[in-house]
Parts: sequence; structure tokens; C-alpha cells
Amino acid sequence: MSDDSVFEELADAADASARLTHARLGDDELQRRYQRVARGGPRPETGDRPQILDIWRAIAEDCVREDLWVWGDGPVRDAVADAEQLLCLLLPATRLPRLALDRPDMTSQEVLAALAPLGDERKIPHRLAAILLDYYAEHADNGTPTFTGSVDSYAVSVTLSLATLGFVRIFRTSTARQALRDQLRDLEERASVRLTAAQEGLLRTFSVTEFDTESPAGRALLAMVNQDRLPVPQVVARLRADWQEMLAAAPETLVADDRDADLLECGWPGGITATVTALEAVEELISERTRVLGLLDEEQQRLSRKLQLRYELALSYWAGIATFGSGRWPVEDVPWVATDGESSDYNTLQVASLAMKGMVARRGADAQLARIGSILLELADRARITRRSAPDEPHEHPDFAPLLLQRAVQLAGLVTDAHRREALLALVDRMRDHHMPPRRSWHTTIAVVRALVAVSVARAESPVRSGAMADFTSELLTEAEHLYDREMLDPQQSLPEQLERIGADLRRAREIRREKPGVAAAVAADVNRRLRELAAARESRQESQF
Repeated sequence: MSDDSVFEELADAADASARLTHARLGDDELQRRYQRVARGGPRPETGDRPQILDIWRAIAEDCVREDLWVWGDGPVRDAVADAEQLLCLLLPATRLPRLALDRPDMTSQEVLAALAPLGDERKIPHRLAAILLDYYAEHADNGTPTFTGSVDSYAVSVTLSLATLGFVRIFRTSTARQALRDQLRDLEERASVRLTAAQEGLLRTFSVTEFDTESPAGRALLAMVNQDRLPVPQVVARLRADWQEMLAAAPETLVADDRDADLLECGWPGGITATVTALEAVEELISERTRVLGLLDEEQQRLSRKLQLRYELALSYWAGIATFGSGRWPVEDVPWVATDGESSDYNTLQVASLAMKGMVARRGADAQLARIGSILLELADRARITRRSAPDEPHEHPDFAPLLLQRAVQLAGLVTDAHRREALLALVDRMRDHHMPPRRSWHTTIAVVRALVAVSVARAESPVRSGAMADFTSELLTEAEHLYDREMLDPQQSLPEQLERIGADLRRAREIRREKPGVAAAVAADVNRRLRELAAARESRQESQF
């Protein structure tokens, strides 16, 4: 059987499974699935939640006037800005269980205090649903979703629509009022229609652009990737060899068989930043949360599979370009010069993000991730995020600092070396506490919110485990079990209760050694100490008998 046939059979099986899942999902099942996501998901520490609540408080005070919701940053409604405004509320509410708004009986007092202008625990989700309905009605023409045409508009619609669907699915289980359930059904349908249209927009706008080595784009690309200063034909040959497998997996409609140009670039129009934005929207579509909650219908799952192919193609391309060569990586040559000639540290941050995502896909080693960490530290220093800046010093991109914070948090969660992780977390703390920019636009505000959500998620997740720590813990447990067994075999043992407690601690250490190897090592070390004390006491008694 060919690889294509295998893939088609798997796709058919997935489609059948999706139809069954979608047909069978009831309110009780959705609640169970939500709890499954929540149990394994983020539980923010107190250090980050107040910052999000401060933003919520400011939004509620600024956007609710005379009991009406105030949209946007200007007189003209904009689909992207409106979506970003809504995501400032909906993103934390659907990612952080302690800030959830879709289960009125479980809404915390601190959330109610922050969102007081929107009402009480019952009224807040009801009003949020009405505001969301207004958004989807405003940015549609006779039921057909309208977009600005930019990649941003498609990507932010994916994120908002998935958040909306998750919110509706859970909130609906908490109300028996038919009028409200009808309103939520209408909202769900509108969000689903917009999600499908946004997916189609992302598919339509992805492209592979070809160009010659002597073109401006070709010269700019070669200047960045040729850090080893090799002859151009040799560099082109190595690039094409690296791209061979990638292009073989690309859909035929994207890459022509009779290519004449030597070089190429793949992604979404709008450059590196647009490509990162689109890739993160695709990550939302293929995430565990989206799958577990059953947020996609059959057609949306089909579109997601197509987008995932383009995701893998773009990620393979950019991760390869960023780390091309045998010496210094191109992304380490700050600032990054794009093929359109634009040179900026912001470009470097975006390309570093792509390199990091590529390493996650390839399970990159700590040494590679550490090089990305060094780039982030350099960018923070160059942007005067980690050192004092002049009072009126301009910053080219207001969302540079929150995006850098988000990437540092993500990287810290991947690094297993304790010292490298500590350096990244120190950078995270300094940026979070002192350098979040004031709200200049909803684009800036949602960037800050995303960063704070990332910090909360990282705090809740278990860190990547070190192989050295696991080995050390295993050695401690083996030694402790040997000493324990020896004490249990002593016929003159006079402390059975103490040994029973030691045995319970040893079993506990064994149970948690994979999830919490550091804690297991500490417990094993304490067990070893207590067992050696017992052995020393026994030997002392034996000596006193002679």
C-alpha cells in the first residue's frame, strides 16, 4: 500500500470519527471534556492573575458606558481591532480556569469585582454573548463574513471563533432558559461560519514564491543565510538539497514541477510577522483543546488538515533558513534582513520564534534551544527592556516587549538545563514586572494579554524533565530500597511503625518520580537519611551487647 493510500485511509477514519463525535456530544459530555482540559490545563499563580484582572478592570471601565459596549479605537469599526478587543476578555476566560466566565456558579469574587460594570455572575456571560453576537453580525454581509483581506483578519478570526465556540458550548450547559439557549445557538452558528471562512482565507493566501539569486529578494536571502561565506552556487545547492524533502511533501498546487528559479520563500503575504501569526492560528486549530472539546465540524477538520500541511511546510522552511550552515546561525546575525529589504530586531524575534517552533517539532537539544535563549537575551538588551532607556526613546513595535516575554516563557518551558532555564525566567520576571507597555491600541493590549496568559500556562505546566535528574532520582530510590529491604529482614527490628512510615514515603517517591523527579529525589534522600540512622542505632545496640 502506498503512503498516499495509507494517508487517505487515515483521513477517512478521522472523518468518520469526527462525524460520530460531533453527533454524540451532549451537554454532559462537553462538561466532562471541559473538565478534562481544565484539569490538565493552566491554574495561574497569584503573581499573574492580578495583572490580567487589572486589564479586565480597565476594559470594563473603559468599554461599558451607560450600560452599552463601546467598540474599537476610533470612529470606524474594524474587524481585527474588534476581535482583539474581545479576545482581551475571552482569551484568559477560556484558557485559565480560575478566570472562566462560562460557569456562573464558579465565577470568583475577584473576577466579579474586575468586571462589575458588566453585571453579576449571571449577567456577565449573558452580556458577553450579546456583545459577541454584535461582532459577528457587524462583520458580515447578508450572513457572509467580511474580512479586511489581511492575514491578520483571518488569523484573529480563527482564534476568536474557537474561543467563542468553547465559551458557548460550556455556558449553554448552565442555563435552561430557552430564549438564551436560542441566542447561544445563533452565536455558535455565526462563529462557526466565520471560522470556516477564515480557514479558507488562510488556505487561499498561503503561497510559495520563487526568485533568482540575482534578484533583490535573492541577494537579501543569500546575504542572511551565507554566514559561512561560501560560493553562491554551493550555498544554493545546499539550500535546494535541504528543501528537496520539504517540497516533495508540498501540495502540487503550491509548487510547480518545472521550477526555473533557484530560490524560494514560503508563507503568507505580509512577511515574516504575518507568517508567524498564521502559523499560531493553525496551532489553535490542531490543538488538544480544540480536539477534546469537539469545536470543529467535519468541513473544518478537513480544512485544518490542509492548513496543517502548509504549517509544516512553512515551519520546515523557516526553521531551516534560520539555522542554516555549520557555524553562526543566520538568525544570530542581528538584525534580520527580510527578502523585501526590511531590517529590524522585530524580524529577528519573529524568525527566532519560527526556529524555536521548528526545534520543538524536531525535539531539539538543549544546546540549540540555549542559542535561541541567547538571541532573546540580546534582543532584550538591544531594546533596552532589561536596562534603563532614555525617557523619550522610541520603540518601533509597541508589542515587541510582550512578544519577547511570550517567547522567553515558551522557551523556558522547553529547556531542561536548570541554569539556562533560570536565566530565561529571570528575564521573564524583569519584563513582566517593569516593562509591559501602556495600552496604545487593542493590538498592543492583546499582545500583553497573550504574554500574561503564556506566563500563567507555563507556571501550571510541569517543566521538561532532565535526564540527569531522572537518573539521579533512580539511583537514590534504588539505594533507599536496598537499605529498606535490609532493615525489614532484620529479625530484631524493634521499630515497625517507623519502618511502615518509611515504606509509605518510599512508595510515594516511586509514584511521583516521573512527574516530579525533584520532589521524589528529596523524599528518597530523606528516606536514606532515616534508614541510615536506624542502621547506626542497630549497630550501636549490637556493639553494646558485647
